[in-house]
Amino acid sequence: MIKVRPKPDEKIERTLRRFKKLCENEGILRDYRRHEYYESRSEIRRRKRHQAQRRREKEARDLKLGIKPRKDESTNGGHSVSFDM
Repeated sequence: MIKVRPKPDEKIERTLRRFKKLCENEGILRDYRRHEYYESRSEIRRRKRHQAQRRREKEARDLKLGIKPRKDESTNGGHSVSFDM
């Protein structure tokens, strides 16, 4: 649960902005939208398969462009590899 307390002499707009930023960083709205409607198991598998395909295409494109991965794939099981330029 996110709690934001207004700092002394802080405008309510600024406090609200900090709250929205924290919600965005925590992924609360994204999670809410994902659970807004029922998603069957086959839809979940399809969505995850599509995300994995997009990730593999991005990794292949980055390797083709000569961008090196930050972490070795063997250390993290090949998941969520980020790239340095």
